[in-house]
Amino acid sequence: MTILQPHRNCLTVEKASRAAVLIDGENYFRTLADALSRARESIFILGWDIRADLVLDHARTEDSSLGGLLSRQLEREPGLHVHVLVWDWLVTYSIDRQSLPGWRFPVNHERLEFQLDDHHPLGGSHHEKLVVIDGVLAFVGGLDLAAGRYDTRDHDPADPRRTIKGKEQPAPFHDMMMMVEGPIAGAIEHEAALRWRNATAHEPAVARERRPVWPEDVEPGWRDCMTALARTRAEYGLFGETLEIRQLYVDAIASAERLIYIENQYLTVPEIREALHDRLEAVPELVVLIISGANCEGFLETAIMDIGRKRFLQRLEPFAERCRIAFPMAGATEITVHAKAMIVDDRFLTVGSANIARRSMGLDSEMNLALETDGPDDAIRALRLDLMAEHLGTTVGTLRAAEDDGLTMLDLAMRHKGGSNRLRPLVIDLPEAAERFEIAADLADPPEPLVADSLLRAIGTPRQRYGLRVALARLAGLAGLAGLAASLFGRLPLPLWIGLPLALLSLAVWVAIEPRLRKRPDFTIR
Repeated sequence: MTILQPHRNCLTVEKASRAAVLIDGENYFRTLADALSRARESIFILGWDIRADLVLDHARTEDSSLGGLLSRQLEREPGLHVHVLVWDWLVTYSIDRQSLPGWRFPVNHERLEFQLDDHHPLGGSHHEKLVVIDGVLAFVGGLDLAAGRYDTRDHDPADPRRTIKGKEQPAPFHDMMMMVEGPIAGAIEHEAALRWRNATAHEPAVARERRPVWPEDVEPGWRDCMTALARTRAEYGLFGETLEIRQLYVDAIASAERLIYIENQYLTVPEIREALHDRLEAVPELVVLIISGANCEGFLETAIMDIGRKRFLQRLEPFAERCRIAFPMAGATEITVHAKAMIVDDRFLTVGSANIARRSMGLDSEMNLALETDGPDDAIRALRLDLMAEHLGTTVGTLRAAEDDGLTMLDLAMRHKGGSNRLRPLVIDLPEAAERFEIAADLADPPEPLVADSLLRAIGTPRQRYGLRVALARLAGLAGLAGLAASLFGRLPLPLWIGLPLALLSLAVWVAIEPRLRKRPDFTIR
């Protein structure tokens, strides 16, 4: 059965002359630095967050920061144009987040254009992470060009290269990107240019000449393979509702006969949860291994998203012998799982930006790539075993030999104990009070826009609609701050006549400074 079907679960299926999966930040950033140094005509960078001072290649003696590399390449290539587009999230989203992305990209050049994209539905975000170079090489996956994403495959908890200046050492960080060359990269560039036009009303410069820029030290996993581009888009502006990624997951799961391997940050989508349940029920031989994080990223996400993850675990609990959900450890330290990938029967692979979260499947903008083969593919199997070997602290050869001897994927995951890395069963214990937050969890992880685009259009001009989104987001932020203040003052030995005025003063200061904090520095040269 063919899984990839344009106009159902993907936008298009195009040839990739070469394709590879780059696991973890060190491999991706180093490869990207090489590719950027080969650009001649156009670079598109789209992301959720970005930093110009991000070091891409720690082995280089010259400045290998993102901003430094782009500046040098612009000087070297007079025909090169760079477009950087990141989500213009409100300061009220800054709890558990890095602040003010525009202020962290002070790269000035007449042929580099930086934009913050505020063209999204109420409650939504732009979550894609992609880079396209000269319309012929593209990277798509879960890694933003931002702080805290760098890590090696060893995931050493004390690696200083992962440290964010002025902050505590972040946890080891696991993610991946898919790199593709050829017509599929052109299709990704077309989508990036459409996003740019939607956000800026300007036509971006795109590459005219197609020439190889594939980094020489990367061995492709696949050659001349048909690759699909799938998206999530809520109805807004130039975009109609597009739910391709969710359908892609459901269709791929429905085709499974032997194994499903998933890595994902979140697990809250009812349709995918039910698809897994139904396929496990229908195919007694099927085994499922899901790698996620022990906790979500940040206090707020953990408090809200774990409600959905708990529902996911409970629904699949009847198949506990054939379906395991685990998190990786590096010694005594939990590894942050930020990857978004799925392998089915070693003949289907998808890698992208979409979490198995309701908002990723219906509200936020997302992009995934996918490929399938007629039968089990050794390169897809090698990728699965490579990922498992990383989490288990062993080698691909060891796992391959054990699997060839008849052990299942779950046997490998649960029995193998090697090195300092290992997998632990995911258990989510929520207090009874968490039930009170189910409505808040559903609002924070919505499957569709909180307000329909048709209703927003009736309000007035785009500027007026944007003003409404800002006002509502600020109200939501104020409500959150009020709750936080009340909680803190409830724990501090302060009388009400002191605590209440302090809380009101804090909220008043927030109202006064928030618009000023959001003022964008003008780094854009038109």
